[in-house]
Amino acid sequence: MGLSVGYEGRHLSGDIGVTPLGFREVNIVGGGSYNGSLTDKVSYSLAVARRAVTDSLLSYASARDQQSNL
Repeated sequence: MGLSVGYEGRHLSGDIGVTPLGFREVNIVGGGSYNGSLTDKVSYSLAVARRAVTDSLLSYASARDQQSNL
């Protein structure tokens, strides 16, 4: 079970959490963003994030591949 908490406001949003507890590696993950505007027609967004790769069990749970010793 992974845990996280987040906040979302008019211009600012963010979250912080951990990868699932019980895995060999537990990492802190999260991100934040800021949305603003220069004029009525021009806006911008700044974002930073550190997320877990969830494409496979090897990447998500830091499992080891017995065949390749990785």
